[in-house]
Amino acid sequence: MHETMKEINEQAHVREGLHIFMEEFSRKYGLKSCSLFNSSDNAVFYSKNVSGPLPYELILRKNGLEDVRLFLDKDPASLFSSPESQTDLQFLKSVVLNHLLYRSVLRISKSRMQKKKEVETLMEISRELISLHNEGNILNALIFAIMGQVMVTKTAIYLNEENRFPLKIARGFKKLPHELSMVKTLKNILDLNERREFLMNPDMNEIYQAGGALIVPMQYQSSITGYIVLGYKTDGLTIPRTEYDFLFSLAANVAFALENSKLIRESIEKKRMESELSLAREIQKNLLPKDLPQIRGWEIWGTNIPSREVGGDYYFVRRVKNKIYIAVADVTGKSVPAALLVSTLHAALFVLSDLEMTLPDLVSDVNNLICSSTDPEQFITFFIMELDTASEMMTYINAGHNPPYLITSSGQLFELEKGGLLLGVKPHIDYESGSFAFDEFESLLLFTDGVTETMNASDEEYGEGRLKDNIHAMKKASAAKWGESLLDEVRQFKNSSVPQDDITVVVVKKGDSP
Repeated sequence: MHETMKEINEQAHVREGLHIFMEEFSRKYGLKSCSLFNSSDNAVFYSKNVSGPLPYELILRKNGLEDVRLFLDKDPASLFSSPESQTDLQFLKSVVLNHLLYRSVLRISKSRMQKKKEVETLMEISRELISLHNEGNILNALIFAIMGQVMVTKTAIYLNEENRFPLKIARGFKKLPHELSMVKTLKNILDLNERREFLMNPDMNEIYQAGGALIVPMQYQSSITGYIVLGYKTDGLTIPRTEYDFLFSLAANVAFALENSKLIRESIEKKRMESELSLAREIQKNLLPKDLPQIRGWEIWGTNIPSREVGGDYYFVRRVKNKIYIAVADVTGKSVPAALLVSTLHAALFVLSDLEMTLPDLVSDVNNLICSSTDPEQFITFFIMELDTASEMMTYINAGHNPPYLITSSGQLFELEKGGLLLGVKPHIDYESGSFAFDEFESLLLFTDGVTETMNASDEEYGEGRLKDNIHAMKKASAAKWGESLLDEVRQFKNSSVPQDDITVVVVKKGDSP
């Protein structure tokens, strides 16, 4: 065994030394089956031909931290009775100790590397948060940082709004409470697996049943500004306490960034320049149809109501020879950026509708133009239809927009969903079109999500159900009467004349003589 020890010391890496020694040790003492096992952390250091429990064991090292034992198929009392065998056992204990030291150093090294990575991540996130002034962007940055650093599969964030904690964003969870209650004094990280008494709270129990494991408070100047809900790590284990400091620091940084964002938004709101808003208002006003085309046998009515001075909704109606193009769109954002993106869309539609091209090619070209001329975070939900009076066919494409409702001549209601991705997400997309013959077509309602997502004082949405009821009630009315009726119904539902979001409605009806 002296030669083996010499070889280990001179040539082998410490992580391989134990295996090399045990191979020679088991050969020398005729051990057909044996294993080295550390019961303190259930680690198998070495195993040879083990398929079940072995009859003998020998303690090699036992203290408050380690309990390393040699399990073997021969009686150690008779096997290691000679002075030479006792020396070999001492060699074995020495190699085991070296292996334990190596594992300890490795753990410390990994811990330091993890701490270094956590600090670097915190610094990187802090730098990024300085440039973010939008609540949604800040929360997304927080989620990406947690999922990337802590490697969890589920994350959600609740923010304090006038002593309520509504759910703001979630990733991975299928169902969570819409609002947290009874947690306003929770200022330390809560592990729901350890503090099961908190499961008496219905919200905490619902989070736990949904796969939540950890609740991390977000604090700003001793006040709780929100809570981060975390699930389990990708390996199915709970988040260890060694990562609590990182989570707490990250939560504090984000709480500070959210407070700054709030102050900045308030400042911008107060100092908003009237000239900028006036410019945007004029841009949007000039892009909307001033006079809808009068087409024999068809009724077309449309309106746009911005939620603020300038909105992101848009509609387009144009006749080109024997074709009528009708489109609605909802652009991300508000104010000047949204108005400029709308102007890009309008210009593209105006130019491309003059060309004799199929509707899928037209939408694909519009998408490519939007992708090449806007930032990645800007996109457009879009629906366009083409009424071809020559072929008496209606063709449409839905690019991620709320599906319009078409009523057939037999009274059936269809949602127009065929299409593809939103505009601006990815270039060179193929779009699928749907079609109806004129003799199948009776009327069509196009709208933006400002209609269905309007909420009343009880936080109820107007929703698709009420919209369908309106369709069935007004389908025989004229286009203008139907549109005005829908707007009145939405206003009465919300009981306020100020929209919460932009609202655009277009009604198309076929008359008796096409």
